[in-house]
Amino acid sequence: ILNINWFQKEANANDEVSMTLNISADLSSLFTWNTKQVFVFVAAEYETPQNALNQVSLLM
Repeated sequence: ILNINWFQKEANANDEVSMTLNISADLSSLFTWNTKQVFVFVAAEYETPQNALNQVSLLM
């Protein structure tokens, strides 16, 4: 994580964050002559004292 731009706690127990990440990945093998689009997301799992399992999806 390079920077957390903002964090917002929602009333419905969901949180929203805007952050800057430095992630490298070689996706060249996904592209062929017929590839139109590639969608990428990162899934993260972590533990906290309140929850044994937390799961988030980071859309890019």
